Amino acid sequence: MKLDDKAMDMINKALKEFGATDRVKKMEAGFGGGKCPKHIVDFYIRDKNYFAFLMGTIYNQQMPAEHVWAIPYNLFKILGHLDPLKISNMSVRDILSLFDKLPRKPRYPPQMAQQTIEGAKKIINEYRGNVENLWADNPTCSQVQKRFEDFKGIGQKKAAMATETLVKKFNIPLRDRSGLDIAVDSLVIRVFKRCGFVDQEDKNLVILKARELNPEYPGILDRPCWEIGRSYCFPTNPDCNNCPIGDVCLRRI
Repeated sequence: MKLDDKAMDMINKALKEFGATDRVKKMEAGFGGGKCPKHIVDFYIRDKNYFAFLMGTIYNQQMPAEHVWAIPYNLFKILGHLDPLKISNMSVRDILSLFDKLPRKPRYPPQMAQQTIEGAKKIINEYRGNVENLWADNPTCSQVQKRFEDFKGIGQKKAAMATETLVKKFNIPLRDRSGLDIAVDSLVIRVFKRCGFVDQEDKNLVILKARELNPEYPGILDRPCWEIGRSYCFPTNPDCNNCPIGDVCLRRI
């Protein structure tokens, strides 16, 4: 069974209404949805530690966000700097030694150490040593997302989240908000397929459908879908009766 336009609009509306609730708004892009201590958030936003933000984006993998964003902060406390040039000249062993001093290491330390060094080198070689040059030429949101994706360790989901955080938390005036894509993971894909938006569990189909449904801001469905996937739309035995879109979802299980 396929959705007609009216049914699709009803599900899209229900998702956006759920996204406007306090429960979901607290999860808005950036630094753990209010779970990060204020001094760590200030370290990024108030002090404009953009290379630390790039590092945190790389480390943002299979860890609670408040733990992820504490890692660059604590590295800064240990080193006394997060200078891309100095870090680009470090070895993987040097970085691993720093990780050993952290209250919590990132997942996959050798891989993250290598990506830290490669990220620093990319900033030095392609952005004249300054992360802010990623967006200094008045680019669109989609252009900045693509630039994030060019860093090792940053895929579509991380890049979309980072771009949205620049706009919503750092207040970077990127052009064309229609380029703020949905951040796709397995939870979002599952919700899109089961509600009938897409026929296959395919990341690219989800991105295209999100753009079609909300061309002015495709990423608006990101967090409501993620929360539904996490709290209701389980791989087995989904809680459809209590799901916020249960009354309109196609329930393709």
